[in-house]
Parts: sequence; C-alpha cells; structure tokens
Amino acid sequence: MAREQVFSVGDRVSHKIFGEGLVLETMGQGDRQSVVVSFSSDKSQRKLMLKFAKLSKVERVETGA
Repeated sequence: MAREQVFSVGDRVSHKIFGEGLVLETMGQGDRQSVVVSFSSDKSQRKLMLKFAKLSKVERVETGA
C-alpha cells in the first residue's frame, strides 16, 4: 500500500498539468479527501480529489542572507 501524503492549508504543491500552487482549504478524509488549490500559472482555484490529483509537496529551501 502506498503511503498517503497529508496536505495542510499553506502547503506549496505541484501538479503535472496545473503547475505550482498553494493549498487554501482541505476537506474530507480517506478516499474522499480533497483540497482547494490556488495555482499561480493561470491564477485559478481548483478543488481536487487527492486520490486522482497526484499532487506533490514542494519543499522550499531557506537561504540565510
């Protein structure tokens, strides 16, 4: 069984088609869990079911300036 990725409001995510975005809302559980993501590429907000969306978290690298 694949490990389930957990997303929280404020997470940066990446989608194969829509690009990078920001998680605005999470709802549901298990197979019915979905998120609302604001994508920067086309300024859209999309509600995506996690079992279909194949989102991945984007890790930000902090640099000390």
